Order: sequence, then C-alpha cells, then structure tokens
Amino acid sequence: MHWWLHFFGLDSASGPAYLAWSGALSDLGEITLLAGLIAFLRHRNCEVKGCLRLGRHQTAAGHHVCSRHTPTPHLTAEDIHDAHHAALRHQATPRPRSGGTP
Repeated sequence: MHWWLHFFGLDSASGPAYLAWSGALSDLGEITLLAGLIAFLRHRNCEVKGCLRLGRHQTAAGHHVCSRHTPTPHLTAEDIHDAHHAALRHQATPRPRSGGTP
C-alpha cells in the first residue's frame, strides 16, 4: 500500500531519518560527485567545437586548447635550454646607469 515508504526507507522501527539517509537519499553524495566531475570536465575541455579533450595549452589569445589543436609546436628540451642560457646572458650584461649628467 505505502510502497513509497519502503522505497525511501521510512517504514522501519530504527528511525525514519537514519533509514532515509542510508536508503534512497544516500545517492545524493554520489550524484553531487558525478555532477562536479562533469562540470570540471566541461569547464576544462578544449575550446574547439566538438573536441572533448582537456585543454591544457593556452594560446596567445587566452583560449585553452588540447595538444591536437594548439597552433604552436610544443617546446623541446633544446628550446628550454636555449631560453635558459639566453636569460642568463641577459642577466650578466651590465646595464647602463640612468640619471643626470655627472
């Protein structure tokens, strides 16, 4: 007769609140986690329409795209090495003083 009481776990003597949270309402936590995961993936996916990959690379215009749709090639170890040594050379060069005439 009252099948919905049994479905929601409200027909037992151990307490309706306990049975409701351990019955059908216990799925709220799992639904919340699933919705959070879906929201995270939709926020972080590639901005190219129809691409479901994660957009890990930022373009110069500020768009987040996947490695397949990035307009620039990826950095190699040589590129990083050259940029590091160029920065060290730039720091080592003496800078002219600014100021008035002596």
